[in-house]
Amino acid sequence: MNDFETNIERCYLGIIPIKILKGRLNFKDTSDYLFAKELLKIAESLKNSDAVHLAFLIFDDYVLQEEDFGLLDIFFLDWHDAHEDIVFTVSKIRNCNLVEFFKKAINFIPSYMAEDDLHAIARKAFFGLGTNINCSKSLEYLNNYANSSDIVLKKFAIEQLEFLSRK
Repeated sequence: MNDFETNIERCYLGIIPIKILKGRLNFKDTSDYLFAKELLKIAESLKNSDAVHLAFLIFDDYVLQEEDFGLLDIFFLDWHDAHEDIVFTVSKIRNCNLVEFFKKAINFIPSYMAEDDLHAIARKAFFGLGTNINCSKSLEYLNNYANSSDIVLKKFAIEQLEFLSRK
C-alpha cells in the first residue's frame, strides 16, 4: 500500500478528516465536490475501494450533478465494495435521467454479494425509483416489478408504491 492509499484508508476509517486528506493528496484548494471526482479517478487507477466510498460520502453532502452521472459507471465494476454506498447516495436524487441506472442496479449483483438474500442493493435502488416516481419510466418499472414472479423484488416494488400512495 502506497502513501496515497494509506491516507485514503485513514480518512475512510475516520482517522484523518477529508480536509487533511485533500492537503496530503495535493488537492488543498479544490472544492470537495471536485475532490470527490478526483478520488474516483484515483480509485479507478489504483483499484482502491476506500476511495470510491469516500467519493460517494462526499457526493452525499453535495448532490451529484447531472453532467457527472457518467461517474456512476463505476457502480457496475466488480473490483470495489462500495456498491451500496453509491446506490444509497444516488437514490436520494430526483432526476428522471437516473431511472435507467436504478433499473440496472436492481439486477446487478457484485460477486462479493452473491449470497446476499436480503438484496440490499436492489432495495436501495427501489428507493431511487420511488424518489423518482414522477418519472413515467420509474412508475412503469415499479408496476412491472409489482407484478414480478420474483417475490423479493415484488415486495420492494409494492412497498414503494404503497409508501408513495400515502404521500
